[in-house]
Amino acid sequence: MIRTEAQRLSLEAVGALSWANDEPEWLQERRREAWRIYESIPMPKPTDEEWRRTDLSGLVLDEVLPFVADGASVATLGELPRDLRQALGEMQTGGLLVQRNSDAAYRRLDPELEKRGVLFIDLETAARDYPELVQQYLLGEALPPSYGKFAALHAAFWSGGMLLYVPRGVEIDIPLRAHTWMDIPRMGIFPHTLVVLEPGAKALLLDEYVSPTLDGLNLASAGVEIYLGEGAQLTYAQAQDWGRNKLQYWTCCAGTPGRSSPWASSPLLPDTPLPCSCPINTPPPPSSWCVRSNQ
Repeated sequence: MIRTEAQRLSLEAVGALSWANDEPEWLQERRREAWRIYESIPMPKPTDEEWRRTDLSGLVLDEVLPFVADGASVATLGELPRDLRQALGEMQTGGLLVQRNSDAAYRRLDPELEKRGVLFIDLETAARDYPELVQQYLLGEALPPSYGKFAALHAAFWSGGMLLYVPRGVEIDIPLRAHTWMDIPRMGIFPHTLVVLEPGAKALLLDEYVSPTLDGLNLASAGVEIYLGEGAQLTYAQAQDWGRNKLQYWTCCAGTPGRSSPWASSPLLPDTPLPCSCPINTPPPPSSWCVRSNQ
């Protein structure tokens, strides 16, 4: 794929992202609607309760590069950049998904899990190959764009992303690992994690976000949606190790289909990776959104 990038956040950039990903019309319309919502919501103020401890003064959204799409996926880990390989290290898992900047870069899933109907793929591919499943859950009642300005921005520009789908009664005892890596300066990255476990299913997911320190201010605006059927169990662990000069906005939501609630993983401490680990088998209580600045 020819390298495609947008120079600023705009409706035209939303369309360019959809074109680069060859998206179905329903997804294109969802992005356009999210952009309309984004434009209608004012920027948060320092006096707003959720934002009073966060300094947004250095964030100039017009200077954020919203995506870079070059389709540079690889067949082996050895083809990934050295710094990224070092960040990955060695870990025994049942599957690994790697996103580099805006694109899916690498995928592996245990063949036995594939035979049992488990899906562990980037969200862009899932939207094309499994449209009914993705359309049912993606950015729905658990995480609608109307949650706020950054939630709407995320809904308009999410890219790469991940879908984990586990069929009814299937239990996965070995961890699955998703790793998002960012190495382009002054870029906005908008990864989205979508987890759907059918009744009685069980899984463990490690969700990682890493970057070196880059020039300028970078924006990471991510979303996590978790939908659990009756009796399903998910252990979800999240780790962040961003470089300096990064403003992060995180929204996590978990629940059962038709019944979900906003959920923020854990307190955020400056200059440290963000740990988040919790078994989930019932909707967590409502909480605030996660905001962190690594400036």
